[in-house]
Parts: sequence; structure tokens; C-alpha cells
Amino acid sequence: MSISTNVPVTITPEASARVDELGLRAELEQMLEHARQTVPDLTRIELTYLEPYDTGIDPGIGIEAYINRPFIPEDRISETFARWEIGIFPPEVLQYFTFLLRFETNHAG
Repeated sequence: MSISTNVPVTITPEASARVDELGLRAELEQMLEHARQTVPDLTRIELTYLEPYDTGIDPGIGIEAYINRPFIPEDRISETFARWEIGIFPPEVLQYFTFLLRFETNHAG
């Protein structure tokens, strides 16, 4: 397992505008920094605008963390991140963010 604090972050213009509209830039930055510090084998983070569904929930932001390793059922990366978020942020903040872990393997050798 390796931890990298220097991973690229991309954000769509729609996601950036939504974060600014919500006034949650500082909270997002805190989430990104925590992901950089704790998610093993992190290669990049992509932030996307999430359209609302028929549930009436407001649009949100997807935080997609890509890691360079295959899926391992025993990994609890997402659960650990969620526990941290719940301990730090109120529901009024968390309702707008969805953390998604994406597994990819670099087969170049």
C-alpha cells in the first residue's frame, strides 16, 4: 500500500459551480485532503456534478477516487472514509457529496 499526497484532481465546471453555489468549497477541500492522506494507491480524483433523481434531492457532487489496485473484498476504504465524514461534517453538508471508489489496475510493466 502506498499513500500519495500529490494526486491530480479534476473538477467539471458544473461541479465547481455547484460547490460555489452551496458555499462548501472549504468542506470539499478538507474531504480531498483527507482522501489524499488516507486512500491507499490513489492515482487521481475526479469531481463531477450529480443530477438529482426523482427523489427530490438537490444536485450534488461526486468525488470519484481512483486507486491502482484490484478490488479486494476485505478492503474497507469506502467505509472508513464514510465514518470519517460522518464524524466531521453535519448531514447538511454530507447530503451534497458522494464518495465513490474506482478500482483500476495499471498492467504496464
